[in-house]
Amino acid sequence: LLLFDAETRDGIVQPHNQQSSKSLSSSVELTIGGVKVELQVEGWQDEGGGGGSGLSKLWLLLGPDAFRSELLDQLWPGTARKAARLDDAIEALGRVIPEIALEAAAQSGGERPGFVVATGRTTLWPQLYESISRTIAGSSHGFVLGNKLPFDPMKLKQAVVAGARLLTREKAPRDVEPIHANPVAIVELTTTPEFGGSGGHQIHERTRIASIRYVTGPDVEESGPQDFAIAGRFTFARALPGLTPERLEAINKVLDDAAPCIILQGAKQINPADLGAGSNTSWRVTTNAAGKDGKDVEIRMEASGQPTSLHLVISGDAITKYEQHRD
Repeated sequence: LLLFDAETRDGIVQPHNQQSSKSLSSSVELTIGGVKVELQVEGWQDEGGGGGSGLSKLWLLLGPDAFRSELLDQLWPGTARKAARLDDAIEALGRVIPEIALEAAAQSGGERPGFVVATGRTTLWPQLYESISRTIAGSSHGFVLGNKLPFDPMKLKQAVVAGARLLTREKAPRDVEPIHANPVAIVELTTTPEFGGSGGHQIHERTRIASIRYVTGPDVEESGPQDFAIAGRFTFARALPGLTPERLEAINKVLDDAAPCIILQGAKQINPADLGAGSNTSWRVTTNAAGKDGKDVEIRMEASGQPTSLHLVISGDAITKYEQHRD
């Protein structure tokens, strides 16, 4: 919506209705830069006989064609690349993350249907909120989005304050830590060089997650030993559940150097070569998780055909015991 001064802007667009009326309106279709747009005008006319009239409001309606990345790229080079980054963000934040959240909520039990509230300033972006809505509507877990449009930011702030007040009013002490810990995973890492500068020299190395192999949690189907082929360096982490290779790829496009997991305290980046194991060595992993909360985990790894083994104990987000053997 653009507001114009009636005196200085009078005459730019004249409404076609010239009868004595308090309010006048008109519209016209134009082509600007190869894009069809609609110009809607609201005007006024003096009913007191003074003959005065003018333009009060001007609406410029742009259709989807006006935002084509290839068209905008002609005006602002690099727009197409930035648009692709936005598509990546919508895919990760509007589909992948909500899918993971719905699956985790469904596994926690409770009655259905449940209501989902999308919070945060980022959800105010219409395209992202629409993507979240489609993900929830297409889910098979029976959840319902609590509001067709994003909640007012002030209401969300009030909800946070109200929740904090409820916690302080409880007589018994409350453990506010998560009831269930994220599953433990073996995280395989890959390193790629980054080049830049006038001479094209290597600036630094970027470490990314190549794969996530869960050893505890709902994604582990068998309770017995698992066999993993690990090509390069790896470490141990608490990872978001449900990170399939496809989901991990979508999230990696948005997070860059960050990762959808928490590297355990005391965890090392293990190079199989330092343990006498070659590339693409198959490891047999045996896991014992104490308790249903998944906070205490014991892991034993043995390299196939190699006199190499690892033994570690995890408590919460830290490794409390780590041993490596090379017989």
